[in-house]
Amino acid sequence: MKSKTILQSLILLLLLVSFIPQNVNAQTSTAPPADMFQFPWEQGLSWIAMDGFDNGTKRLSTSPHNYKVGGAVDFAPHVNMQIGEDTSNFWVTAAAAGIVIERSSCHIKIDHGNNWITEYWHLDNLQVTLGQSVSRNQRLAIVANSKYQNVCTGNEFPGPHLHFVMRPKMIETIFSGWTINYNISTNITTFTKNGQTLGSFQPILNIPNLQIAARGPIVWDTLYTGSIDAYRYERWTLQLTEQTAFNITVNPTSPGVIPQIILLNESGTEIARGGGTLNTTQPTGNYFVQILPQAGSGFYNMILHKDAAAGATATPSPTTTLVPTSTSTATETPLPTFTPTATGIVVPTDTPVATDTLVPTSTSVASVTPVPPTSAFVPTATTTAMPTVPFVWTVATPKNIVAGDTGLVTVSLNNVPGTGYTSTEFTCTYNPTLIESSNITITSLFGADTVSAINGPQNGVFIVALAGSNGNKATTSGTAFTFNVRGLQVGQTNIECTARVLQSGTTLTSILSIADTITVFTNAPTVTVIPPTAVPTSATLIGQVFASKPVNVRLYNPDSSLAASVTANTDGTFSMLAVGGNYTVVASAEGFLNAQGATTLVNGNTSTIPVISLIAGDIDGNNVIDQFDAMSIGMSYNASSPAAADLNNDGIINILDLQLLANNYRRSGALAW
Repeated sequence: MKSKTILQSLILLLLLVSFIPQNVNAQTSTAPPADMFQFPWEQGLSWIAMDGFDNGTKRLSTSPHNYKVGGAVDFAPHVNMQIGEDTSNFWVTAAAAGIVIERSSCHIKIDHGNNWITEYWHLDNLQVTLGQSVSRNQRLAIVANSKYQNVCTGNEFPGPHLHFVMRPKMIETIFSGWTINYNISTNITTFTKNGQTLGSFQPILNIPNLQIAARGPIVWDTLYTGSIDAYRYERWTLQLTEQTAFNITVNPTSPGVIPQIILLNESGTEIARGGGTLNTTQPTGNYFVQILPQAGSGFYNMILHKDAAAGATATPSPTTTLVPTSTSTATETPLPTFTPTATGIVVPTDTPVATDTLVPTSTSVASVTPVPPTSAFVPTATTTAMPTVPFVWTVATPKNIVAGDTGLVTVSLNNVPGTGYTSTEFTCTYNPTLIESSNITITSLFGADTVSAINGPQNGVFIVALAGSNGNKATTSGTAFTFNVRGLQVGQTNIECTARVLQSGTTLTSILSIADTITVFTNAPTVTVIPPTAVPTSATLIGQVFASKPVNVRLYNPDSSLAASVTANTDGTFSMLAVGGNYTVVASAEGFLNAQGATTLVNGNTSTIPVISLIAGDIDGNNVIDQFDAMSIGMSYNASSPAAADLNNDGIINILDLQLLANNYRRSGALAW
């Protein structure tokens, strides 16, 4: 009798627990930004969820639907899908920008960066290739009709559908503003947006919230690549150090995309706009260049060019590597949501956009599948003759450095043919008495898990050999690798990386190369300044920079040439003289991240720049504080050199220096001054 009572109590307890709402949101992981992902079908359309997550009661615990392994959802274009029905217009699209890392006859897997992976199963008429970069909402394939096409192994439903997987897990990812909810006890998956909750077999409208993705700064005569759609704009930063006449040219590289350019001031207020080209003249200041689509979605190329009449000299710069938008997610800013109107036109509720921006529908979406560019774009606005054949481009930034300081060299492949390169051998040369190289960093241009071999550097030469693993190739233009250079003594040297490429077979072919030049200066000013009391044609800049090392402060002219420099006093104060004008001011100390800002000097006046503290830890001078800097301390522990590792300047490298580095771990870039 007692045993029966205990059994009844246990059953009652289990029943009570089953009514307690349970959710898997408590699991820990880093969720992507709320507006990064959309649902995996075309924007503006509604599909239904046939099935959702599972707790092991309907499927094996190893099923991708199991919430413990991340979960999966089966979507379909409509209810009661029939085997053999016409699915030729049921397009599966990329949920976010990324790179195709797996492809078979029936599935696609995309890497969006930061370990975010999406998978699309039971497909037909695949439109993308392995290693290809894709934009959000780009057509990937159609849903297989389950009769005339082979579906993937493991298909559990007889009707056509999309098996969609998000890793590391779906539960914390928001798709087009919809949050996925899951009750472990009831084994029910629902979708919630703006207070509306939908269950299985209810139409889910795929309209993302407006996203403005913050991209990096842009400089003159450099080719940049981006991607946009009706709900994703991109915003680039632009700094003018003097009144400048310039033009911005944007060309689509995906079919159907019509980009629009909007120039904003630093407050975000629109001051000019244009179609494919925007010509304008603006005073000194900080600006934003915002790219949005008048129609379509996909990739574009952009170049910024000074008006030749203003005396600009165009110089070759690297083709910017296409980076999946997930890599900039930390700065991507969601803006107010779109509101559908009765006519089906979607406009943001409080953000000005072109009135002809439409929600793509099954009839308005371009029938040609957008694909990323396979060759470098040559804009007509630039005065530099760009090669039309494959070439390797070596670019130093900056081109003028002070002895002891470091710069970055970018080596890129351009006009890569559609068939791609299976491997490439680069040979880089420079004058080793003037500069030294270090920190060779390989990109993913040859796909995930690129195989690399590096020989040197030695006597001004090193070789970098890159090969795609498991059939991967370099199929798009972009950066192959970067490395740091450090000025040793005054002089000028060419720096060039030549390349031999392999498309197939065993024959290496040399391609065109474009070199760059680096000039090394001393720490002394390059101009002689007479005190303003004698000649009232100079100005004074004063300030204070804190660091535990001697700090050098330098002024650069708008053309990047050195105007003046001074070593700060032991208390960090400094005073320097220069002719009135617009300058870039840089403060640096060995083992510290630089500080950089803009200043305008007026002859006869004294200008004060704000007090700033430099950040300790950048021992190798590559503008990021990371494990390689920590390794430098470890390799020189209890020694006195290299001096850059002695961050507190006490004559010995030890735990005190490591603690300073740890306080700033993962900090990067120049401080805004």
